[in-house]
Amino acid sequence: MMTRQIYNARSRIRGPTSALTNFLRERGIRPRNLNYRNPPAQPQPPPPPPPPPAASLDDGAENDGSGLPGADPDDNNDPQIESSAAASRRRSTRLSSNTTATSTNGTVTLQYTARRAATTAATAAAAAATAATATRKRKKREASSDSDDNFLPINSATTPRANRSRAGRTRVEFCSLCRCRFTVGAEKAGGAEKENLVCPACAKGDGEAKKKVQRRRRGKGERMAGEDGFIPVPSLQDVCIKLIARYIEDVEALGDIGEINMDKICKIICKNRQLNNHVARLFLNPLETQMSFYDCTGLDTIGFFNIAQFCPNLHTLKLNFCGRLSDAVTDKYASHLHHLRSLTLSGPFLVTAPAWGRLFTALGARLEYLTLEHSPRLDLPTLDILVTSCPNLRELRLMRVAKLDDEWLPHIARLTKLETLDISHPGGSITSGPLISLLEARGSGLRELGLHGCAGLTDEALTEGVLPTCVRLQTLCIAECETLSSSAAAKLFTEWRTNGLNPGLVCVDIARCTLFKDEVLEALAKHSARTLRELSVNSLEELTAKGFEALAGEKGAEPCVELREVDAGFCRAVDDEVVGKLMKGCAMLSVLRVWGNHKVTECAYRRKGVQLIGRQCDTL
Repeated sequence: MMTRQIYNARSRIRGPTSALTNFLRERGIRPRNLNYRNPPAQPQPPPPPPPPPAASLDDGAENDGSGLPGADPDDNNDPQIESSAAASRRRSTRLSSNTTATSTNGTVTLQYTARRAATTAATAAAAAATAATATRKRKKREASSDSDDNFLPINSATTPRANRSRAGRTRVEFCSLCRCRFTVGAEKAGGAEKENLVCPACAKGDGEAKKKVQRRRRGKGERMAGEDGFIPVPSLQDVCIKLIARYIEDVEALGDIGEINMDKICKIICKNRQLNNHVARLFLNPLETQMSFYDCTGLDTIGFFNIAQFCPNLHTLKLNFCGRLSDAVTDKYASHLHHLRSLTLSGPFLVTAPAWGRLFTALGARLEYLTLEHSPRLDLPTLDILVTSCPNLRELRLMRVAKLDDEWLPHIARLTKLETLDISHPGGSITSGPLISLLEARGSGLRELGLHGCAGLTDEALTEGVLPTCVRLQTLCIAECETLSSSAAAKLFTEWRTNGLNPGLVCVDIARCTLFKDEVLEALAKHSARTLRELSVNSLEELTAKGFEALAGEKGAEPCVELREVDAGFCRAVDDEVVGKLMKGCAMLSVLRVWGNHKVTECAYRRKGVQLIGRQCDTL
């Protein structure tokens, strides 16, 4: 056992640990480093027992059996002594061969004394080593244990409620009859009443029927209802499209099946990572004016060349995950695509700045829509070429560009026809001052503004930049702008409504703006109740049920009748009651996402045709 423990320690073999411990260890995080303010008390290891004195060979005649505590003349027949370690036996054998003298009384020999001393010393050493090994194991087990105290979060701008939790108005209980989860009011006491709680279905008397339905096994081929409550029945056209996509490698030509069906087949193929040079040839046609490939990881330089060679009349080109796109390909597009007006490239890592400049110069004034994502080599001189060569740009999206910072904004302000601007997740810092100057020059014409992940913005960007200038804005994305305050956002929507500066927003994304409170949703509902269609409030921990009730038109407020899609994931206030009010108050609601909201149970009200995505009961 000692040899195995030493081997495991040298080979760094660890025992079984939890998934959370492995996840943190892979990222260099140790649980003991997180709780530095309250480190757990480390137990003191017990001192090892002192080894007994060994018998001397010189005075072996004097240290007879009567001098040892508990000695007995019959110890020669003791089975424990005879089953000592092999090393002790070899040592005692060597000693006995060197000393053969015996005492005069004939009761104790020198051979027995040396053997007993060696056995006692070996036993003491083994006990000390075992105690030390146990201490090391205990320390290692305590250091790698998944104690909840080691993962206590620290207050910061991104976790404002780290050390406190607001008591909810409902709690989740289990029905005493059918054992399903449902929510009850927090005012109900526990104890004896808790054992008699029943869900609404059992209270109506149909609990037994529900239990039978739950226990019935689904037969082979039987379809389950979708997230909208209906059983999906694909059309014959969709069945044929899936069949074609399954055997796309054997298809010689798709024929004249229409652009919509071609796009459906392309999406299925790209989702399955089946798009390559051979398959892409099926979608290339000289008469095509629009081309969208959603996953180009299987295309090489020849495949990209074929797009320009066989589709010279393209007006719109969209290539996602085009990491193998090179300078030669962009030069080919610049010389062959003479009608290109819209270009979308996601992930062109290999294209250099000079190649970008040649492409923008060739496209010239006919380029109106440009989207570049994950382009690390695009720099400021290239942007200047773009602004100078393409003055008719209406839509500019520069997302996750590594070199984008404040110095780029004055050049973007020179685009006089700009209607859509998206500078999400910049590699550099975007601050309020340059952004305000840009909005003062071009904000009046903007219909869509994307500032996703611009963490350097302050309240002045909203109150002095967006508020007075963006009077035609319809889409606003300020997600992950964690420094924006709730009062500034509420002032933006309130001033727009009272002064009539903005007629109403259609799409709003304020996800992970962790300082936003109910006042933001209340002001937004009053301003855009008749126009709002999409809303994302993901991870807004400060929201309560009051904010969602404002969207549903509770307490005399006007409901958001055009609201179709809501992302309310990881909002602690969302429960069955909130879901029911949104379903009933928002007549056009079609998608409601509730990921991470454990208070939404299977008893929540769901209107037919509405997709309720993310319930815990649906994913378990």
